[in-house]
Amino acid sequence: MDNITIKSPFSPTLIFLSISNGILSPRFSPHCYFYSAADVEYDVTHVIITPIAKDPCAVIDVDGFNIWSGQTAKCNLVEGLNIINVQVTSGDTKQTYVIHIERKPESDQ
Repeated sequence: MDNITIKSPFSPTLIFLSISNGILSPRFSPHCYFYSAADVEYDVTHVIITPIAKDPCAVIDVDGFNIWSGQTAKCNLVEGLNIINVQVTSGDTKQTYVIHIERKPESDQ
């Protein structure tokens, strides 16, 4: 018996990506995979990431937590640089979006 592989007709891309505190730079585009959010205040201890995939059946991993498209994921922040990976899996294909968030030190209050 032959193995049959079914491929998704969708690519593993996002059509929307947002964070609750801060502004993504550059502005979101499905084919841009690296973002930053600078100068997030020290009193911001977490961000909520909201990704929406082109494939409605895609699985999205936000820093180790699997969510469905359109769900949110809470990511805790440490002082300084935080790197959040958002990996989209559609069928057997994956794409990772990376967000660098710079949380200000306490002394900048």
